[in-house]
Amino acid sequence: MTPRSAPRPDQEIWDLMRDLVLDDDRRREVERTTGLSFWRARSLRRIAERELRMSDLAGVLSVSAPQATILVNFLEAEGLVERASDPADGRARIVRTTPRGRHVVEQITTVLRRPPAGTRRLSADEQRELLRLLRQLRD
Repeated sequence: MTPRSAPRPDQEIWDLMRDLVLDDDRRREVERTTGLSFWRARSLRRIAERELRMSDLAGVLSVSAPQATILVNFLEAEGLVERASDPADGRARIVRTTPRGRHVVEQITTVLRRPPAGTRRLSADEQRELLRLLRQLRD
């Protein structure tokens, strides 16, 4: 059995960042808090960002039109979204969050925005440096 070579530093950075962002514990916490699968919770957040025509929702979520319909049917039955006529085109339907849906989105956002515990172990200077580096990566 040959030993695995150490990953390149850029690959290790990306692996660590991905692990932080795609934290399974955080996803399970969203699911426990809301009673929604993580995919449904993520989709509800997308709908809350702006009203969407049913025809646009599938594209935003990268799913087929029938899958988008199944999702909206479920979220509507849970009282989280509602369908309404599009004011610009009465034949089209838009999907928007209900007050209950917005409350659930706030719960999801609270869980997802909570920084990882490890950030508290960094000094203020280390946090500022990490922030500077992440901004540099983004730009």
